[in-house]
Amino acid sequence: MRKDATEKSKSATSDTGGGSAGGRVRKRKSMIENYYNIDENFRMLGALAQDPNFRRDVHDWFNLVILVPIVGLNVINWDWKAIASLSVTSPKVAWHGDYFHEFWYLSLFYFAIDLLWVTLIPGTVRSPMTIIIHHSIVMLYVMIP
Repeated sequence: MRKDATEKSKSATSDTGGGSAGGRVRKRKSMIENYYNIDENFRMLGALAQDPNFRRDVHDWFNLVILVPIVGLNVINWDWKAIASLSVTSPKVAWHGDYFHEFWYLSLFYFAIDLLWVTLIPGTVRSPMTIIIHHSIVMLYVMIP
């Protein structure tokens, strides 16, 4: 059974090394514990149960829907006959980019909307700051010609 955060923090701070042999003192929660049940010896017991979160589910569906045309536009910008013939010596040879602008604008639109979404409603993801930093860096990076 998973302990709640207050029980974990109490047990982590109450054992100062004088307790049971082999017991470890952990100062803070590991990122792994956001996704998996962990026992006292830091063994993974399995994934956490899915919790109902309508806002997160809507965000997940948005991502699934918007990423389909982005991936599709990426796929049609490549010369798959050249790739299949194994004659491609570099990515420049296989990339024709006929739909590059559509791909670029849709990707930038996705990152901007998702960045706004996660910034305004941080409960839609488990680690909003990671997503905010990632999307900000990607948006700056794709501006480089």
